[in-house]
Amino acid sequence: MKAPPRATTAAAQSSDKKKIALLTRELSEALEQQTATSEVLGVISSSPGDLEPVFRTMLASATSICGAKFGILFRYTDGLFHPAALLDVPPAFADFLGRQGSFAPEPDRLFGRLSQTKKVVHVIDRATEPNPSPSVRYGGARSSIAVPMLKENELVGAFFIYRTEVRPFTDKQIELVQNFAAQAVIAIENARLLNELRESLEKQTATSDVLNVISRSPTDVQPVFEIIGERAERLCEAEVSVVSTVEGELIHLASLHGVAEEGVQAVRQAFPMRLDAETISARAIRAGAVVHVSDVLADPQYETKDAAQAGGYRSCLAVPMVREGRVIGAIFVARREPGFFAERQVELLRTFTDQAVIAIENRRPRPMSSRSSAARPSICRRCSTRLSNRPLGCARLIRHKSSVRRARNRATILRRRTATRPSSMST
Repeated sequence: MKAPPRATTAAAQSSDKKKIALLTRELSEALEQQTATSEVLGVISSSPGDLEPVFRTMLASATSICGAKFGILFRYTDGLFHPAALLDVPPAFADFLGRQGSFAPEPDRLFGRLSQTKKVVHVIDRATEPNPSPSVRYGGARSSIAVPMLKENELVGAFFIYRTEVRPFTDKQIELVQNFAAQAVIAIENARLLNELRESLEKQTATSDVLNVISRSPTDVQPVFEIIGERAERLCEAEVSVVSTVEGELIHLASLHGVAEEGVQAVRQAFPMRLDAETISARAIRAGAVVHVSDVLADPQYETKDAAQAGGYRSCLAVPMVREGRVIGAIFVARREPGFFAERQVELLRTFTDQAVIAIENRRPRPMSSRSSAARPSICRRCSTRLSNRPLGCARLIRHKSSVRRARNRATILRRRTATRPSSMST
């Protein structure tokens, strides 16, 4: 039997080496992917309410496994993209993203295609596009992938992975980033649920705290106003809170929290203010409705801009206190940054206004009815015991009346039996 030619043997050995190398590389990639996935899940479990470390870990893993240069995770809310996490982004590009802030996708650009198709966008060379994007101009990007983050087929964000050389991404690499995108959606949902639970518990605790103060100070509303102002400021993530009340034709300051010492005097000088004043609280009181302004410094009708500048606030929210159809005050909160408060925070202020109304109502003197205990004698005439204005009288008097009623009932029953019994004498 002849031995196989040396050339054939060498070719077979070379083929075996290539197969072994391929299998080794695939095994190494699989282990790397499993390690990356395990690290991401570990960060998710250790930081259930904090998304930033989760996003950074995902970006680091995706960028490393894909052999990319840098990566960005964008969130997509209310029709706007905004960077939520950056990894190794060139300084010039990072500075551009910071200056740009949130932005709407343009239909004929990469972000527009991503938001319309909700599918992976793979660009082999970004530099060949008719209008080079900021990632090319400021970051030197060439090959890139954009992988959407979808929740029930709704776009909630995207992974952008960039290379600075022309080298297409493989299907396995794209699939890996898609897995990270799915995990990011789960992390976002978990954080949302956890934050909702935490906010609900904080609201219940704050409501309970206010009710406790109301019960301890039934005739003094000032402690109630103070705790409402403090809780409103904290739970609405505000820097300033003001509680005001209406007395006659003027609005009076009841509670002030969060204003810097140098701004307190400026705010106090605005009170008492007229009902027709062009402030956020006065507007809410006049309208009997919530007033929400994203930036009072840009509001041409806002009168007390000096107080806003001294107090260091711009975004404002005011909710009126309403009792029996009449506005009796308002709760006001403000932040340093422009923007709107969340709807849950508006609802929280509504709850606080209801509690403030209860506290004010408790302070009102109640008229005594004609059948009140004051009209009753203060001494029990049978036992000479002082009744202390208790409506039911003393226990001895109650027992005495009960025994009289029982005796009368027994006598009535005996009379009825005697009347119905036949006579023993014959006629």
